[in-house]
Amino acid sequence: MKSDKHLFSNIGIDSIGFYAPRFYLNLNDLAVIRNVDPNKYKKGLLTKEMRFPEVGEDIVS
Repeated sequence: MKSDKHLFSNIGIDSIGFYAPRFYLNLNDLAVIRNVDPNKYKKGLLTKEMRFPEVGEDIVS
């Protein structure tokens, strides 16, 4: 029986990156403005802030 160990030796993640836009809205503030419970965002969506891309940015790149 022949081994295929060498066949998959060069497969994997080469690099990874993360970027978050600098502009954001605190979702506690949004909850107050919309007159809803802040837990709708904190516990329902599990998030504290919502970020927005700048004019020259898009949501994908």
